Amino acid sequence: MKYLFDNFPEIKNRLRAPRGCLLLLDFDGTLSPIELSPALARLPKGVKLELKKYSRIFPVGVISGRKLSDIKNKVGLKNLVYSGNHGLDWQIGGKINRAPGAERAAKPLAKIFRELRQLPRSYPGVLLEYKGLSLAVHYRKLRPSLVPQFKKDAGRLIGKLIKGKDLQILNDNKALELRPKVQWDKGKFALAIWKYFEKNLKRELVPVYAGDDTTDEDAFRALKTGITIRVGRSQNSNAKYYIRNTGQVKLFIRQLLKIISA
Repeated sequence: MKYLFDNFPEIKNRLRAPRGCLLLLDFDGTLSPIELSPALARLPKGVKLELKKYSRIFPVGVISGRKLSDIKNKVGLKNLVYSGNHGLDWQIGGKINRAPGAERAAKPLAKIFRELRQLPRSYPGVLLEYKGLSLAVHYRKLRPSLVPQFKKDAGRLIGKLIKGKDLQILNDNKALELRPKVQWDKGKFALAIWKYFEKNLKRELVPVYAGDDTTDEDAFRALKTGITIRVGRSQNSNAKYYIRNTGQVKLFIRQLLKIISA
């Protein structure tokens, strides 16, 4: 991984050709700083303004693990593409689409959500988030000394509850994520939306993707020919570049605007 702002001329050269630029971004930890509770996260006004400017020129998509309606409300811009549940559902204009087979998980997850309500009683600080097509068990607010035992107990309980169901457990950022076993993720969605805009705009687009999460690695791998950026350095990431924090995301979008507006 290379530090993006030390290698910005490379990005300028990629975008100097008569191409467009599709901007795809994660939300928590990328556009917004990570908060103790998902409900506390806010899109900084300055970032919102930069996204609004950018979306007037080229397409912008926000791909989040949040529920689709939640991420739309958090960002609050009309002409963006939104995707929730790590790419499992998305909205372009007024039309909502879902990954094939994902909707079958809604009823089993609702039942599991009810069964998991015992976890916050045993581990104060644990937060359950049912998102229709996925379910997250957040433990960011849990006392650190309790985390190892919580993971054992939660893993054992969840393992029993998903047995025989087409569900899987993913380790997210201080959360356990339950989602359907389907051949679809942020990477598949990023490729699909890239193809969609190139076809509809009738021009070549360079995909730019920024994220901080383990689920964003799917997009980094899928967009090998694009510009992939991890928020926070990691030796194991598939991203080509990294930036240090969410504050630098705003700076990066501003620099992109200068390039594409020139």
